[in-house]
Amino acid sequence: MKSTILALLIALAGCGGNISSTPPQKSIIQRSGTVFVGDSIFGFWDLDRYFPGKGYVNAGWFGKRTDEILAVFPSILDGSKVCSGFDGTPSNPAFPFTCRSIPAPAEVVILLGWNDLFQGADAAQAAANINAMVDLAQAAGVKVILVIPYRLDSAHPASWMQPWDACSDLFPYRDTMPILNAGIRDRDAQKPMLTADLESLFTCQSNYTTDGVHPNDAGYQQMHDLLVPLI
Repeated sequence: MKSTILALLIALAGCGGNISSTPPQKSIIQRSGTVFVGDSIFGFWDLDRYFPGKGYVNAGWFGKRTDEILAVFPSILDGSKVCSGFDGTPSNPAFPFTCRSIPAPAEVVILLGWNDLFQGADAAQAAANINAMVDLAQAAGVKVILVIPYRLDSAHPASWMQPWDACSDLFPYRDTMPILNAGIRDRDAQKPMLTADLESLFTCQSNYTTDGVHPNDAGYQQMHDLLVPLI
């Protein structure tokens, strides 16, 4: 018996390429393209019109807070499920809710936070959620462009808002928006990255939205011009 086992071991040792001590290599995800991750501010944006021929994917999911997008962010990074549009009731035929699979993106543009403020969520936690998305993306080797939200447009205040001057510090959400934006800027200060600062862009402007929140053509054009050098 011992001689039989020894003969078998010798035969196996002589089989060269049949046995290898090299561990199997992990498959490398082939990434391409850019996804705009956000809420209705991105959701309303006609990316094909403003970025013709680029094929950017719009993942603007209407009404979503940062924690809700964070929960689905891994599926955006691997491209397995990317959702956009309005999923409320009644539906909005102009912005139907859809989910689809796409090639795993090489780049994400993230603009979130307003729905956290609107829904009374903690602003510091909203910033932490955005930073968690940045961590996940960078760990996956995905380029991130982080967008700092702008103030509400003083030219189109909602019925419940008191009028205010575009340059005034008495703008709506003045107690919470600075916390949100400071948390986003703090991330950039600790680990410098590509950041598009819409607050700085639109402060002291007016008439850059249709309803105080969602940009009009002039607003989207300025956002386009700010982002183009970064993407």
